[in-house]
Amino acid sequence: MKNDTWDILTKELALYGIKLINARECSVFYNGKFIRMPTEKAMISLRKRLFANGKIFEELLEEFIEILNKTQTFGTKDPLDDLSLNYFINTLKDTHKFFTFIAENFDFNNESLKYTLAKSTKDALNKDYTEFSKEIILELPNYKIGLDWVFRKMSLLEYVKSMLRFARLGPSRLSQIQIKTARGVSGPRANLDLPKLERMYPWNNISEEMRGRQKDKQKQRRYRMGFEHYNDPYGRVGEGQMWLEVRNQPFLFSKRDTDSPYPSRKTLSGWG
Repeated sequence: MKNDTWDILTKELALYGIKLINARECSVFYNGKFIRMPTEKAMISLRKRLFANGKIFEELLEEFIEILNKTQTFGTKDPLDDLSLNYFINTLKDTHKFFTFIAENFDFNNESLKYTLAKSTKDALNKDYTEFSKEIILELPNYKIGLDWVFRKMSLLEYVKSMLRFARLGPSRLSQIQIKTARGVSGPRANLDLPKLERMYPWNNISEEMRGRQKDKQKQRRYRMGFEHYNDPYGRVGEGQMWLEVRNQPFLFSKRDTDSPYPSRKTLSGWG
């Protein structure tokens, strides 16, 4: 159990093409082969890739905002199919949430860009789609796909870099770190971090305490009341249960004025 955390970390890094040799060295899969290098050098390589992807991400953001600003001088009268229009509207909504998130949680080299992200999409959402050109309506979703892809790539690189940072501690120091695990997840994949026998156990372990539960359910009062003499050999009959609804009881039409349970207005019907 001492090296469980190190084993999990090793297997997780292997999924992303990095084989841990020890805390200081690893092999990185590059151009179809594994290249051995220090762990610190692998982290530096990841930082460079993060920086390059960050520049691409900011360029895409600037182009996206520039497109939204151009829509102020263009309008469309060309017919658009409902699929393209709904795709464009949902793109603006998702992008507004995305821009609000990254503006609150990330730093940019261009600080002015950070403050215009959410505002640009919010202003676009307050406009009618006829104020946008057809080219922009069809092109904007492609930019959103590009932004999502680059951001996902950056998140993945940051995740691998953080795992390498833990790997530099070594198995002994890593085993001393308390790792928090999620609890309270419902569904078929709940409690997967528990040992197998805590989630699945033989029926013989509980068969004795569960024996007779079905009969106990069938003998509950709500299922038996009124049927005490059901199939009685002496011919006794149980009363059973009946819900008495007053409005379903019969009455003479000639005495409807007094016996009818239904409310009426005699002044309108001319009875009185």
